Amino acid sequence: MDHIDLSVYPGERFALLGHNGAGKTTLIKLMLGLCRPTRGDIWLLGQKYSGAGMGSVSVGYLPESVSFHDSMSGREVIRFYARLKGRDNKECDELLEQVGLIAAAGQRVRTYSKGMRQRLGLAQAMLGIPSLLFLD
Repeated sequence: MDHIDLSVYPGERFALLGHNGAGKTTLIKLMLGLCRPTRGDIWLLGQKYSGAGMGSVSVGYLPESVSFHDSMSGREVIRFYARLKGRDNKECDELLEQVGLIAAAGQRVRTYSKGMRQRLGLAQAMLGIPSLLFLD
């Protein structure tokens, strides 16, 4: 990647399109602070990337492939991540409802289809109402 200049404003949605290996995932990882740029600066929501993460910028990320502990239920998975983010259980059930998994929330993740696992990943990424949501 070279000379990327991207501006996205509040409320906007955008997509990165390109062939395999074009750098879409790498750019997302740079914006998430998971990789350090070799040169240049990354700014998100008015904050400069510091190399130690994005500080107070609230982001959610759904990777291309999701993996959860198969012996846990969907609800247990979301509640686990909610505890890590300091969120309450009420938000968990609301998110499971939003992604269409509330009826299957008590089932073990091992019984979920690939699409259900993706929706569980989306619910996890949406915990805490992130200012930015990256979907790979």
